[in-house]
Amino acid sequence: MPNGKNPEYSIVIPAHNEEGNILPFVTRIIKMATSNRLSYEIIAVDDVSSDNTGKIMDRLSDKFPQIRVIHRYANNGPGNAERAGFAIARGKWIITLDSDLSHRPEEIPDFIAAANKGFDMVIGSRFVLGGSMDGPAFRLLLSQSCAFAAKMITGYPLHDASSGYRIMRTSALKKLNLQSGWFEIHTEIPIKFHLHGYKVGEIPIQYERRGEGQSKLTIFQSVPKYLGIMITEKWKRMTGNKEYKKG
Repeated sequence: MPNGKNPEYSIVIPAHNEEGNILPFVTRIIKMATSNRLSYEIIAVDDVSSDNTGKIMDRLSDKFPQIRVIHRYANNGPGNAERAGFAIARGKWIITLDSDLSHRPEEIPDFIAAANKGFDMVIGSRFVLGGSMDGPAFRLLLSQSCAFAAKMITGYPLHDASSGYRIMRTSALKKLNLQSGWFEIHTEIPIKFHLHGYKVGEIPIQYERRGEGQSKLTIFQSVPKYLGIMITEKWKRMTGNKEYKKG
C-alpha cells in the first residue's frame, strides 16, 4: 500500500491470455473498491500469457499503486497462479475471482459482509436461492456433479464446491498446504477448509458468460482431479494424516 500499511483485502486475479478482458475487469474492481472505501491491493498474476495480458497489467500497475503484478513464465495453471498470488498477499483476507468477466466484482462487498459474520471462508454459490449460472451446459453439469460428490464423499455442507469466487481468512488459508496446479484448486480450497474444521459459508452469485476468448477448462481433465482431491483428503482426515493433526 502507498502509506506503508498492509491492506485489509488482497484481491488475487490470475489471468492466462485475457488481453480482451483484463482492462475492463480491473477497472471494475478499482471502481468497486473506491466507491466502498476498501483498504486493498490487487495481485494480478500473468500466468504464462502469450498475448498482451502482462503488458496491460504492467500499464495498470504504473497507473494504480494498489496493483502488484507477478509474471509467470513456466508451468502455467490456475492453481499455480493462485498459489503464487497467495504467497505474497499482505491482506488479512484474500479474495479470488475469475478475470474473464464471468464473476462480477460488484459482488465483493457481499462477500465481505458475509465474512464479517464469523466465517473463515465464504464461497460464491451458483446453486442457492438468488444464484445463477449462464454458461455452457457441460460447465453446469460439472459444477453440480462436483457439489454432489463433495457432499457424498466428504460431508461438505455447501451447495457449490468448485466456484473460484471466494473470500478467505489469510491466516487459515496459509495452513492448508495447497498443492493443485490447475482448476482443481477450486475444489481443493473449500474441501480443505471444511475438513480442517474452519467455519465455511456461501452467498449467491450471478455467474455470467465469459467475455472475450475461450475457456481453458476441459471436463475430461477436471473430473478425475476433482474426485481425486475429495477422496484423498477425506482418507487423510480419516487416517489421521499429519496434515490434519492440530498443534
